[in-house]
Amino acid sequence: MRFGICTSVDNALWARKTGFDYIELPASATGQLNAQEFAHAKAELETAGIRAERFNLLFPKTMSLIGADADLQIVKDWLETVFGRMHEMGGTVAVFGSGKCRNLPQDMGFAGGFSRLVAVVKLAGEIASRYGISIAVEPLNRSETNMVNSVTEGAMLAYCADRANVGVLADWYHMTVENEPAEHICMVKKILHTHIAQGTLRQYPSGSGKELLPFFAALKKAEYNGTMSIEGKTDAIKEDGPVALALLRELSERGERI
Repeated sequence: MRFGICTSVDNALWARKTGFDYIELPASATGQLNAQEFAHAKAELETAGIRAERFNLLFPKTMSLIGADADLQIVKDWLETVFGRMHEMGGTVAVFGSGKCRNLPQDMGFAGGFSRLVAVVKLAGEIASRYGISIAVEPLNRSETNMVNSVTEGAMLAYCADRANVGVLADWYHMTVENEPAEHICMVKKILHTHIAQGTLRQYPSGSGKELLPFFAALKKAEYNGTMSIEGKTDAIKEDGPVALALLRELSERGERI
């Protein structure tokens, strides 16, 4: 398994020296940089000698995807810009979380909202394929969105989108908050990417990591050997990052069964 960390370009050099395989950047922020800012960010990555292989937060919070004011042309224009930039920075997977953007409006039925969400994911998959990028649908807990809250629901959305480059992400933090069984990973089997944090406070992994074992066991049973990004909260990334990375590597090698 390969490990990365969700952070900014400012920490790229530190991430490489610490031993991370890649960094995961916010797509929404990257897509909104002006030309000069983007060139600077790209240069920083090149100097650091590490790629931004993964991007999260695919859409800006202000963009509506399924509401009455949703405009697929605006979505299409945004995706063309952001996927182009991801490709230039070494990105190969875009994480579709963006919970606020995909909230089901109160005046819309679930079936109608879900069908619109499928259309957005289809469009994203189509555009992303031209840049060699895959889409990882990220299930989020109910405090962040009311659509797609479990790995199994994420797998259904990916299936309905029917694109070869669209899959599902498993995030242990969201699974923990939702009390979703780790066994759902084994049911879905085909996981495209993973996120990890410890406990409901979304902390960087530390200590014995005992509560993370079900996640690693399920991933091993599903024969997952892809990427895992730390997506958590810390006030001391340069102290907590190395500790978390060492623990994740240990747990990955241990891979106890459920």
